[in-house]
Amino acid sequence: MTYNDYPSAKSQIDYGTEEFLGMTIPKKRVNKYAGFAKLTWKLDSNSRYKLNFRYSKEWSDARNFTFAYLYSPQTATIIESSTEINSVRFSFNPPFLKDTFGELMFSEVTQTYERKPGGLTPSDFYVPVEGFRKLH
Repeated sequence: MTYNDYPSAKSQIDYGTEEFLGMTIPKKRVNKYAGFAKLTWKLDSNSRYKLNFRYSKEWSDARNFTFAYLYSPQTATIIESSTEINSVRFSFNPPFLKDTFGELMFSEVTQTYERKPGGLTPSDFYVPVEGFRKLH
């Protein structure tokens, strides 16, 4: 059950859906997602040398509702953001250096932030002069 099951005439908004692995997930006003993947490759049989690849991503999209948009929520600002991290790590424990180990790590972080106007534009409110005369 959602708030749209009991809407007022001006507050029911279709936020759309998200498709994921064959499932249809209804979107809400605020949507946050996260994903993570890691792959480790042992370069030798004694596991003294390893190479790790790691990928993670967090993303969100939201409709920035405030009381300024109380009577026209369709025009509320839409915010989309994401953070993506790619990293490679090489770990080693050489046999000739007793009780010594080390790691080299390289990472790249990409962040995006986008703030867009809501679904309605000023032209959606345009009424031609003839139409205005018919209303009055």
